[in-house]
Amino acid sequence: MHTVFISGKAGDITEKLAADLKNAGFAIAGTDTDALLKSSGVIFFISGTSHDRIKEDLNLVLNKNIPVAYIIDDDAVIDKGLEMQLGLASKLDIKDKEESKSLNDWILIVKKHIKARKRKRIISICCTIAIVALIACGVYIGHGIIMDRKSAEVTEILPVIDHFDGKDPAEITILDLSGTVIDDPAFIKDAVNLEELYLSGCNLTDISAIGSLSKLKILDLSKNSITDISPAAAIAGLEELYLNDNSITDINPLIALKNLKKLNIS
Repeated sequence: MHTVFISGKAGDITEKLAADLKNAGFAIAGTDTDALLKSSGVIFFISGTSHDRIKEDLNLVLNKNIPVAYIIDDDAVIDKGLEMQLGLASKLDIKDKEESKSLNDWILIVKKHIKARKRKRIISICCTIAIVALIACGVYIGHGIIMDRKSAEVTEILPVIDHFDGKDPAEITILDLSGTVIDDPAFIKDAVNLEELYLSGCNLTDISAIGSLSKLKILDLSKNSITDISPAAAIAGLEELYLNDNSITDINPLIALKNLKKLNIS
């Protein structure tokens, strides 16, 4: 069962959250760091003035791209550093009549995140099985070249992966290629109706191909070697943008993204 980590104690509020989460099919995670990092989502209860541990835990989960929500108590005094971190999370207003709606919306985000991780694992397993099968048949694969081991002659040149899995690119709305080395991302332009694109750890340096994807809502470009993010700034409808672990020096182009709700540039 997938777990949600609840940080901080708030009496009956924590109990109510736990009950609502269990009704949604989640178990409540343990209290140590390992449980935090293995959870599918994290809710922070913020009170008082001392938040060093919360900041550390926030950094850990945001860098792991784990969905985060938070509740602020009336006595909480938040500094600028924590305020910036919380800008990447979802606020749950415990006094609002729409509290259950905001929690349900966040739960949907967590479930979507779980599905994306499952797709990533399935793709990785399928690619590994295919490569092992080809090697067992006496075939060497490298940089898109298929070579017979016995003759050491190139017999055919093919792309190792069909990025669209045989589907019409224009029909795809979610594409997860995280962990796939992409030499030339120009093919992404064909997926004109993409709403979610995950390209974490793809060895990217140039993202000019994504600038025309006007329907994108979620874009993950973390763990690459990107320096120029201006193409992403051209996607006016972006709501979530993950740029952590890159070589970006100028984030001014992102000012143009008026609809942005989540941004990770750590």
